[in-house]
Amino acid sequence: MSQTILDILTSDLSNDSRGDLRSPEEDLYLSIRDHLRRLFNSRRGSLTHLPQFGMPDIAALYLELPYTSDRIMTSIRQCVIDFEPRLCHPQVRAVHREDERDVTQFELVGETLQGRRLKYVVSLYRDGSIVVATTWEQNTHG
Repeated sequence: MSQTILDILTSDLSNDSRGDLRSPEEDLYLSIRDHLRRLFNSRRGSLTHLPQFGMPDIAALYLELPYTSDRIMTSIRQCVIDFEPRLCHPQVRAVHREDERDVTQFELVGETLQGRRLKYVVSLYRDGSIVVATTWEQNTHG
């Protein structure tokens, strides 16, 4: 599967040193990651024509952690079910990290329509931003 026109127009080539060396499976994996980044960093209710698109106010939920962890996992899973049809059967679990106090991480696992299992790390920051990384990327905030 080749990149979509949106992927081509919005890709950051400075962070992609492999470029044309990627396989179609890697293109799909990265395309889903990029869409998840846009989806999770959109606030629910910000699009009048799609009021359920995006996540609830993560900054507010972050302040109430760990009591809101289940709500955050449910929101992540429901966003994937509703708006990322290429990732089937999504499962979300919290990742415990004692070394990081300003970030809460979740593992998102699902399958492509072809049955290939994909895994992403979703990091929520205190300021409300969300970073989605593939398992081979360094998970940095910035």
